Formats: sequence, C-alpha cells, structure tokens
Amino acid sequence: MGYRIVMFHLGMLHLGPMRPRRVFVVPAPHGEVLAAVRAAVGRAGGPCHGVMSGNHLELLVDPAERHFWSPWLSVDLLPDPRGTRVKCRYGPHPSLWTAIASLYAVLAFAALAGAVFGGTQALIGHSASGLWALPISLGLAVALYAGSQIGQRLGADQMDVLDGFLAAALPIEPEEATPPG
Repeated sequence: MGYRIVMFHLGMLHLGPMRPRRVFVVPAPHGEVLAAVRAAVGRAGGPCHGVMSGNHLELLVDPAERHFWSPWLSVDLLPDPRGTRVKCRYGPHPSLWTAIASLYAVLAFAALAGAVFGGTQALIGHSASGLWALPISLGLAVALYAGSQIGQRLGADQMDVLDGFLAAALPIEPEEATPPG
C-alpha cells in the first residue's frame, strides 16, 4: 500500500496534485476498523502520532523529524456496504495550507484588479500598464505551485511513513485502492 504520486508528464515538467489523496475500502466492519486505528494511534513510541475524533484521524510525523514541508495526513473512516471506506488526503500543516490558499486568493484578486485597472486605462486612452498584474500574478502562482511540488518531493519519505503507519493500523489489507490524485 505504498504511497506514490500520480504525475502528468509534459516534457521535462512533472505535475502532480497539490494535495494528493487516496480512497480505498477495507473489507472489515466499520467499528472494527475504528477500534484498530484508535489502538494504533494510542500506542506511544511510533514514527508518527495522531489525533482521532469520531470517524476522523489527523496523522503527523514525529515532532523530532518534522520540518515545515512535512506532510499531514487527514483520514476519514466511513461506513461502506463492503466494509469501511478510507479517504486519505495528504497536505502540509493546516496553517501552511491556509497561507498557501490565502496567497492564491491574493494573487487572483491582484490579477482581477490589474485587469480592471488596465482595461480602464485602455478605455480612456492611456497605456494599459495595469495589465502587467496578469502575467506577474500568473508567474507567482506558478512559483507557488512549483514550491508545493518541491515540498512534496522533500516530504515523500515521510508520506511513506504515514502511509505505512496507517496500513499497519488497519485490521486487514484493503480490498481496492484508487491511485492518489
């Protein structure tokens, strides 16, 4: 059940999702899976630690090994007719993810404001210098996305640790898996 990012190849450019995800079914009763995962999370001394509330688990790398690029695994354990559906989403620490999302919002606003300002400048016969906000915002958004890909590569081994911990916590092997993405 090793973790691997599905990537799209465009020449030398490798694009993957900003927050990879996996969904699979464990053919075991929901209550049994919840109890097994709770027990694994409750054990001290592992390579990671987590917090579980209801059907939701937040799994983190051990603090001694954690960096700002270290992954954070959010897991939902949901009842399914075939057993338990496990929905996993890998991402950065929630505060870092909030900062990234906020930066995208600021860049989108800057692009929109620049387009409106540049369009207004063009309508009144001035040089449309406000339109420079569009390629600048796009360039910064691409740089932010590239930074997320670099962070994923730096944290790939830690993603494997989190994935391995979850796999070991499950009472039996998953029945099916969808590729991350």
